[in-house]
Amino acid sequence: MSVILQYSLWIDSVLLVIEVVVSYFLYRLFNQYFYTDKFKLIGVGISFHAVSLLLNIISYFFFTSISLNPIISTLDSLGMGFLLFGFYFMIKRLLHFSHIDHLTQTFTKRYIDRLFIEEKNSSGKRDKHFSIIFIDINHFKQVNNQLGHEGANEVLQEIAKTLQKSVRVGDKVGRYGGDEFIILLHHATEIDAELVLNRCRQSILKNDYLQLHNIDVSGGVATYPYDGKTIESLYKTADKRMYEHKKETKGNAI
Repeated sequence: MSVILQYSLWIDSVLLVIEVVVSYFLYRLFNQYFYTDKFKLIGVGISFHAVSLLLNIISYFFFTSISLNPIISTLDSLGMGFLLFGFYFMIKRLLHFSHIDHLTQTFTKRYIDRLFIEEKNSSGKRDKHFSIIFIDINHFKQVNNQLGHEGANEVLQEIAKTLQKSVRVGDKVGRYGGDEFIILLHHATEIDAELVLNRCRQSILKNDYLQLHNIDVSGGVATYPYDGKTIESLYKTADKRMYEHKKETKGNAI
């Protein structure tokens, strides 16, 4: 066997081992964190390529008089096709996770900030306004102490679902952090925002699971451009009004 063939055999063998190891870790990763059937395409693609490498290695020893190149080329092409589709779906899924809060399945604050810029640019062209709502769970520290970490997470998840069902079509619910939520309201005046806030609060007060734990929320609204022209200024105004509302109502004692 020539030096070139030995070198090629060594490279193919190393690549085969690497692909087997990568396939195993990808399988574990996808199943544990963001499994979907479409990710099987990556495994299929790697498998096709691994088989082509294996045939290439075998051909060095047993099929020197028979050309397996057409079969190997076909397997490589199929493998590449499956890999491309698999990685396309993986990137699409990862982009989804990049702007979705894992616990509540609402948008992240960073993504809401990005939507604010888009809404601001859109509103400026049409001379429209929009609003945000800042929502905070009353006495959440006590809820956390009573229910524990897992129970408190379930409360957050239920509140997120309730908020998503209570807003208008086109409104975006996000998690600001901890027990605070943001709602970005498309083409909404302060009155519109107050109506949505009231509907959200009433929905929470009518939720059997949440009322089993005496959950209530406080909220504040801010409208662009009257209450601020940056996302930070709107957050500040809405947050201030939310705490004013919290002081006025004093929440519901748990």
